[in-house]
Amino acid sequence: MASKIVDPPEENQKELIAKLRENIIQAQEANPNDIAKFEVDRLDDYAYKRFLRARKWDLTAATKMLVDMLKWRTVTKPHSMFFN
Repeated sequence: MASKIVDPPEENQKELIAKLRENIIQAQEANPNDIAKFEVDRLDDYAYKRFLRARKWDLTAATKMLVDMLKWRTVTKPHSMFFN
C-alpha cells in the first residue's frame, strides 16, 4: 500500500488552510448546481495545502483555482469513469 509523503501544515499555514476551506464551503453553498458537495467533502488539509502552495500562499488565487477545479469535476464527472 502506498503512503502519502507530505509535510504536515505548519502553524502559520493552518490559518490559511482554514480560510480556504471556508471559502470553498461558501462557494459550494452559493452554487450547489456548479459545485458538487461530495467533491468538497473529499478534500483534506493536504489538498488545501497543495492548492495554496501552487499559488504561492495567495488565498484569493488558490480559492479561484480550487473552485475552477471543483466546477470542472462536477461537470466532467471523472469519478464516474471508474465507479459505474
